[in-house]
Amino acid sequence: MNERDRPRAGRRLGGLAPSCLPLLLTCLVACGAGEGELETDSEGEAAPEAIRIAVLMPLVDGDSLPNLEWALEGVNAAGGVAGRPLALDYFDPRVEDLYSLAAELAGDDEHVAVIGPAGSAALAEVADLFLEANKPLISTTSTSDDLLRAYGGKDVIWRTRESDIAQTELLVRYAKGGGAERVTLLTSLDIAGYTFFTWFGFFARELGFADDDVQIVTFASDSPCDAQLMEVLEDMPDMVIVAAGSPEQMDCVALGLPPPGAARPRIVFADTGFDPYALERHGALAAGLEGFTGAGDERFEEAYLERFPGERLSPHGPSEYDAVLLLAYGLERAGGRGGVALIEGMKDAVDGDEALAAVGPDADGIAATLAAMRAGGRPRLRGASGPLVFEPELYMDLASSTLAHYQLTEDGLALDLRLTTDDPTFLTSQGVFVRPRAAPPDVDQSAWSPAVAKTETWAVIAALSSGFSNYRHQADAL
Repeated sequence: MNERDRPRAGRRLGGLAPSCLPLLLTCLVACGAGEGELETDSEGEAAPEAIRIAVLMPLVDGDSLPNLEWALEGVNAAGGVAGRPLALDYFDPRVEDLYSLAAELAGDDEHVAVIGPAGSAALAEVADLFLEANKPLISTTSTSDDLLRAYGGKDVIWRTRESDIAQTELLVRYAKGGGAERVTLLTSLDIAGYTFFTWFGFFARELGFADDDVQIVTFASDSPCDAQLMEVLEDMPDMVIVAAGSPEQMDCVALGLPPPGAARPRIVFADTGFDPYALERHGALAAGLEGFTGAGDERFEEAYLERFPGERLSPHGPSEYDAVLLLAYGLERAGGRGGVALIEGMKDAVDGDEALAAVGPDADGIAATLAAMRAGGRPRLRGASGPLVFEPELYMDLASSTLAHYQLTEDGLALDLRLTTDDPTFLTSQGVFVRPRAAPPDVDQSAWSPAVAKTETWAVIAALSSGFSNYRHQADAL
């Protein structure tokens, strides 16, 4: 085995000769190639070298992520991309330092792209490394709008998720539609929770909540929630939306509430990337809690249950699957090349405007889509999370998403409603940021004058409203 193929801690080799693809999709040596030997296909000819993608994610159960492997299987069963198979190499940041691993992967020539890391904080830590290297980095979990502002339109950082701006609007609409008159946001102030903190008041005001009926209470991600929860309960709003910064905070809220049946507000957990099924272990104490979790295309979810009977689809399962599809379609467009060619290939792929080649993201759908591309077509793309439509010009994030509502009972967690942000009535449907009105307010007739004459003033910020009605624009001006 040469040095290039030597396994390291946190690494698993991938890739196969095409003749072995249906059986073993990620092991270079499984087809009988000994040390120092070249892989060959069934006719004894040298097999094409695999195109390698690094996965920079924690590995909890086993040495791979099943949704990535499932998508990889479909791509390779369709002949791979640009005549070559795909392979995944896994790097666990809990085994080696995240930043060091990311720096190595950003600079190597072995991997054309990287999937990961987990969460917005980790993505913020390493994103610049990949920006400098022009190597695509695909996050399956990050949803912070701060990162969208920082990297949107720079084409290197991609996320197979939608920013939490739209989820914040969905949550406020859910509260309004559910009859809540007084609503509170209980949120962490880490990079993930800050999106909810930033946008909640704006959407509450825009959707008709009175300023006095909206409260925001914050807590640190690494601290107990008891004091903040008591503050919320003393005010007794109709609904509390919780944007937890950790699984421990979800537990803290669930266990700190009055028991079911006692007077308490409705508690609704935002989807902040943590597994809601973990709340089931609290039994009757968790009964009545609600929340939202990421949902996939309904065909994909049905196929998942057939493929993995008895297992629950993880909150990030669809976005993991889509990360492989996004790279596969981009590589097909790029002729298997990385760097700038791959970046342009991904943009070209998601800009496809012809009819879908298939209705689903299963193996047949992947094969049909790749075949259409090879024939010169530009089909629209569909992934496990739905249409793979990205924000115009920014590209970084999906333009819409679907969330499933759940409720906890004594029998466990039950999913019911499916809500989508792909709704023309949403304010965020106008674009990733809520845009100002087409015309400014008419203030020509204003008779207001400053109470005190100002001298030596080098800038003036005009705040022509109060409360939440225009606070985002005031903050932007400041």
